[in-house]
Amino acid sequence: RLRTLTRRPPSVDSGLGGGLLNKKVMPALHRLQQAFLVYEDQVDDDWERGWYDFAAEWPEVRISEGRAESAAAEVVRQFVGAYVFATEENLKDWSGWPKKRVQEVIARLEKAGEMVDTSITGFGKGWVLSGDTSLGPGPAPPSVLMLDAADILVRSQTSDLKRRFGDREVLRHLLIDGQVRGAVVGHWRIGPHDVEDIVVELPADERESRQEEVLEAVRWGYRPPTKILKYDGRRIN
Repeated sequence: RLRTLTRRPPSVDSGLGGGLLNKKVMPALHRLQQAFLVYEDQVDDDWERGWYDFAAEWPEVRISEGRAESAAAEVVRQFVGAYVFATEENLKDWSGWPKKRVQEVIARLEKAGEMVDTSITGFGKGWVLSGDTSLGPGPAPPSVLMLDAADILVRSQTSDLKRRFGDREVLRHLLIDGQVRGAVVGHWRIGPHDVEDIVVELPADERESRQEEVLEAVRWGYRPPTKILKYDGRRIN
């Protein structure tokens, strides 16, 4: 039924599916999307979105094993170029590929001399592009930024952040001095929602001295009527 629908021009409504629930239809559509059979187009903020036949829209594209490998290598190449230093876990979290797939692409780029393995204290073993091996480590300037869950710096650290903050309901994460070292905690709602607490992984004296700096970053991203109730477990007056 789904295969028939995806080949019927010009579009496929995601609500169609022979009476199936959305939770049954969407995983099947996503698998077809990954196989380049259909693509999704959401042009506005409306919940409705159309699904279209990929081949009908881009007849010039021919998916082959060779092209798939080249595309995978380019994804990793661009990610590491932007990220500068990336671990295997970073690449797995960002790409969504199985561990074996990530290892295969890394091995291919290493063999081609495009990526080099290295180790950085505090981060472990990872890879940089061969052209970046001369980059020296330097401290990030003091700063606090609130990051969305879709930010590259958050998505690429999904596994590690789950280990550190997985017991909390995290709304956003905090980039402190160049590292994700905090979380904005609360219950998400469509309307205004309170920030129940701000958790920061800093030494006790620094958590206190930088409180206003952290609060200002969160306030900038969550303008009123959102309220911040606690900081480091302590209620804000």
